[in-house]
Amino acid sequence: MTLRHEREARVALLKRLLAPFGLRSRDWGGNSYVLQNHDGRRQNVYNLNGIWAAVDALIPGGCDPLDPRFLDTLSKAEPGCDVPHQ
Repeated sequence: MTLRHEREARVALLKRLLAPFGLRSRDWGGNSYVLQNHDGRRQNVYNLNGIWAAVDALIPGGCDPLDPRFLDTLSKAEPGCDVPHQ
């Protein structure tokens, strides 16, 4: 698998992970990720470590990736997939 394919796979995973929070994600030139909420506010994230901080900045009241409801959504993933399709 090439680096580009790995990055595309990460972006696809992020899209499915962030959809329950009403966020969209995309690759920005292979150098960063852009997260956007339904109001059009964006956060540029340069590595995966910054994802949840950006999510907190984009969602009023923040979010908890360990919230039981979120984890329940993840547990309903398709077979062979770590997160559900939205």
